[in-house]
Amino acid sequence: MLFVVSLTIIALFTYFLYQELSSNFLFIIFWSSFLVFLILYSIPPFSLKNRGFGDILLSIVVVSITPMFAYILQMRDVHTTLFLITFPIYFLLISYFLAQMLEGYASDIKNNKNTLMTKLGWKTGMKLHNIFLLTTFVLYGLAAIIGLPTRLVIPALFAFPIACIQFWEMWRIGEGYKPRWKLLKISSMGSISVIAYFLLFNLWLR
Repeated sequence: MLFVVSLTIIALFTYFLYQELSSNFLFIIFWSSFLVFLILYSIPPFSLKNRGFGDILLSIVVVSITPMFAYILQMRDVHTTLFLITFPIYFLLISYFLAQMLEGYASDIKNNKNTLMTKLGWKTGMKLHNIFLLTTFVLYGLAAIIGLPTRLVIPALFAFPIACIQFWEMWRIGEGYKPRWKLLKISSMGSISVIAYFLLFNLWLR
C-alpha cells in the first residue's frame, strides 16, 4: 500500500514538473536518472539496498543527482562549481557508511545480511574507508587550485580535524587496538555533517 501511494505521489510530481520544465533537456536527464536509481535501489527484482550495493547508489543520488536537480529547478542550468563542491563529498559519504557498518560486521555476516562492508570484506572496507577520506580532502585541495571560491573550500577545512579523528580511529582498529566504536561513529557523522552544514549556510542560508 505504501509503495502504491509513494509511486502515485512521484507520478503526480513528475507530471507537474514535466509541464513546467519539459523543454529543459537537463531536467529530463537528471529526473530520469533519479527515477532509474530509485528503481534500482528499492524495487524488485533489483533491490540493490538488500544486496550490499545500495549505499553506492544512495550516495550518488544524495551527493550528485539531488543537488544538480535542485539547481536546475532554480536556475534552469547546471554550473561546474556545483560539481567541484559535491564530487568530493561522494567519497566522504561512502566513508561514513563504511564506518557506521564496521561494528555490526560480525553480526551481519552471521545473519547473512548484505551490506557494503560485508561485500567488500572488513580489511578491504577499512582500507577503502581511509583512502576515500584522504581522497575527499585531496579533491577539495585540487578544486581550490582550479578555482573553487575560498568560502566553498572553508567547510572542508572545518571538517578536516574531525575526519582526522575518524581516520585515526579506523587505523587503530586495523592495527588491532581496542575499538572505540562511539568515537568512530560520532566522528564519521561529524565530518560529513560539518561540510553539509557550512555548504548549505554558504550557498542558501547566508
